[in-house]
This record gives sequence, structure tokens and C-alpha cells, in this order.
Amino acid sequence: MRHLRLLFSFIKTIDLTYHAIGVGSLLLLFAKVIWFNEIPAPLPFMAKISAVFEGVLGSIVASYIFYIFCIYPSIFKDKKTSALFVSSILNEIIIGFQSYMNDVSKDITTESSIRDIRAAFLKISPYQRNAPLILNLSENKQLSHASWLQFFQYSNNLILNSIKKVMDSRLFLDAELIHILNQISNCKWFSIIQLYSSLNIHLNGSLFVNSQDNENQVCDDFYHLKELINNLEIIKSNLDRFIIK
Repeated sequence: MRHLRLLFSFIKTIDLTYHAIGVGSLLLLFAKVIWFNEIPAPLPFMAKISAVFEGVLGSIVASYIFYIFCIYPSIFKDKKTSALFVSSILNEIIIGFQSYMNDVSKDITTESSIRDIRAAFLKISPYQRNAPLILNLSENKQLSHASWLQFFQYSNNLILNSIKKVMDSRLFLDAELIHILNQISNCKWFSIIQLYSSLNIHLNGSLFVNSQDNENQVCDDFYHLKELINNLEIIKSNLDRFIIK
């Protein structure tokens, strides 16, 4: 019973496109051999085309079987080996970012629009020390809160460090996953927060929302980061298929 469950899990991890082409060709080949070949060809050349078509279907079915039993097992083994670790780190990034959004504003969700993000950041004073991050105890034993810039820098570093764990793991990673992780690492939100945090002067006005330029807002980069994390969640759900318990 366990072997059947493992076989089902193995087959389920194969992309549906391969199954659709392989199984579809097999069914069409059976239909042709059992029924369609019994129908006389109306024209002589159609009999030759029929033989060629049958050969093509047979070739597709053979390739499908070869892929499943000769090529895919090694791919499956590599993905299965890395899936548990990589999925746990991706989950760490996703859950961590959801907490990140919630700390910025209770009104921000994974479905929030750019307008929602701008409205939330408009309420934030970057240098005010009321961010949801405790730095240390002051001399009079009072809790010392970080500024919002410090909070953003800290939260950004958590994401980047998690991505580094995955990229440095040397485990099997899909090209799509590597691409999205690189996109997240290179998100402008990280670089702009790092730049603002490194300045020794306090800039006037809101750093995140500029009322004079509606097209280009710093907080829009946070929205783009949110969308990238949403894409990462889709990739994680595909990766979880390889975690067989």
C-alpha cells in the first residue's frame, strides 16, 4: 500500500503538460488501432499519412514512458532531497513578510493595492521611535523602540538572510525559483532603505510618499516586493508536492 502511495506521489509531481501529451497520445493511438484503422481510407495517400501519424503517436508515447522511468527519477530525487529544507525557508520568508506587512499597518494584506500601500506609509514618520521593534532598555529601564527606518532595515535583512540560506545551500533549485529569489534580492525597496538608513542627517517630509510626484513613490517598491513574495508563495506550493511524508 505504501509503495502505491509513493508511486502516486511520484507521478503527481510530474508536470500535467507531460501527462496530457503522453496519455492523450496513448489514448489516441489505441483509438486509431482499434477503431479508426477499420475504416477504409477514402483516398490512397491517406493510408500512408495514417501510418506516419501512427508512428508519430507511438514516438510520443515512447518518449513519455522514457521520460517517466529514465529521466524524471533523478530529477525527482534531487527535488525531493531539497524540498523540505527549501520549503521551510520559503515559508519563513512568506510568514515573515506577512508579519512585516501587519507591523507596517493592520490594513495591509497580500491583496492590497498600491493605493492601500501609499495610504499606510503616509501615516509613518521614518525617524519616529515608535516602530514595533525593541532595541534595548534605556538607562532608566524603559523600553527603547527603534525608528521606522531601523525597523525596515532589520526586517529587510531577515528576508535577505533567508534568501542567502537558500542560495548558498547548493541544493537543487528550479530556474524559476532562482529567478524570483534574485528579483526579490534586487528589489529597490532594500537598496533605498539601506541608503536612507546610512545617512547621518534627517530628511524633511515623508520619505515614502511624495505628494509632488504621483508616478514615482518610494513605498511603491514595497508594493512590488509584496507582489514578488506572492509569486514566491505559488512556487512554494508547487515545491511542496515533493515533500512525501
